[in-house]
Amino acid sequence: MGFSTAASYAQAAAAGEVSLNDAIVMHLAGNCFPPIPADFHPGVIKAVDYANAEDWDEQITFPNGRTFSVAQVIEKLHLGVFVYRADEEPLEVDSL
Repeated sequence: MGFSTAASYAQAAAAGEVSLNDAIVMHLAGNCFPPIPADFHPGVIKAVDYANAEDWDEQITFPNGRTFSVAQVIEKLHLGVFVYRADEEPLEVDSL
C-alpha cells in the first residue's frame, strides 16, 4: 500500500485499463487508512478534475460540512499521482 499502489492505479487509468474515477475510488477505499467513505468520493473526484484543469483554489465542501481547497484535498489524500499537466506524461510505475 502507499505511493506505489496509488501510482499503479494512476498508471492503469492512464493506460485505459480502468477509468480515472475508478482508480481514484480504489485508492480511497483500499489505499487510505481509514478508508475514505463513499459519500466523500464525488467531492474528491471533483477535486482531481479541478486540479487537472489547474484550478487549485476552487473550494470543495464535503458531506461533513468541512470545506477545503483543491490543493488541500490533493495533498491530504495523497492524490498527486492522479493529477496530470498537459505537457507531461503520466507517471510510470517502473520508473520508481
